[in-house]
Amino acid sequence: MPTSRRVGRASIRLQVLSVGAVGLLGAMLGGGAAWVGLTQAADAARQVSVALTTEGQLMALSEVGGSVIAGVTAVQRDTLAEGGARAAAPGSAGVTQYTAGLQRARELASRVDASALPPESQQRLASATTAVQEADADARRAFEMVARGDATSVRQGSAILAREVTPRLEVFRSEGAQLTSAAAATAAQAVADERAAQMRALSVMLGAVAVVGGLFVGMAWWVSGRISRSLGEVRTSVRALARGDLRVECVPRTKDEVGDIAAAVEQAVCG
Repeated sequence: MPTSRRVGRASIRLQVLSVGAVGLLGAMLGGGAAWVGLTQAADAARQVSVALTTEGQLMALSEVGGSVIAGVTAVQRDTLAEGGARAAAPGSAGVTQYTAGLQRARELASRVDASALPPESQQRLASATTAVQEADADARRAFEMVARGDATSVRQGSAILAREVTPRLEVFRSEGAQLTSAAAATAAQAVADERAAQMRALSVMLGAVAVVGGLFVGMAWWVSGRISRSLGEVRTSVRALARGDLRVECVPRTKDEVGDIAAAVEQAVCG
């Protein structure tokens, strides 16, 4: 009989431990699912950051393109008003504006992460970069010609600025505007994806909580119900014995402490 009680006590502990094990397993599975959801949300947030950064860089690049064109236009305007030697001199207002804008454009273009752009935008960025490089080579040649001051050089340099430099800079500005629009659409999609990822992560976590809670409560309900039923039968038998009813039967239905008590009652009645 002592052996039976030891087995019984171990059996009840096993039932209680099984409830805890189910809860722990459910928590681990739920935590893993939640981690996956949070990781996806974090990846989406990083994509939003990259998309917004790229959009800002391309927007600035497009705006700088307008400044570069304005510098060329200023040189052309001042050439008519003041003469080529002053208008195209290295320290003139138009050349200074052009040079500063071009340097800024190169800096911004070098900062853009082309790998973060779709293929079409990568082609546009390459086209814009090529256009501004070609325009700069022609512009410097035109500035030198205008700065000579003689009528022929001024006329030829002005023609280069009007026919070759300005159209290429317009291509640069146009491509920049298209890149900005594409980047804005990409950023908007990234924001939408981030929100969707956050909702999925929230749904996964809530689902994990529901599943874990359901498993734990279900297991606890089953174990407690099993023990309660056995205890209820023993209690009924003991009350009958207290009234002097020796016909009562107390058959052990479980192999735990409650079953040991039922067996002891049965032995006391039957001898």
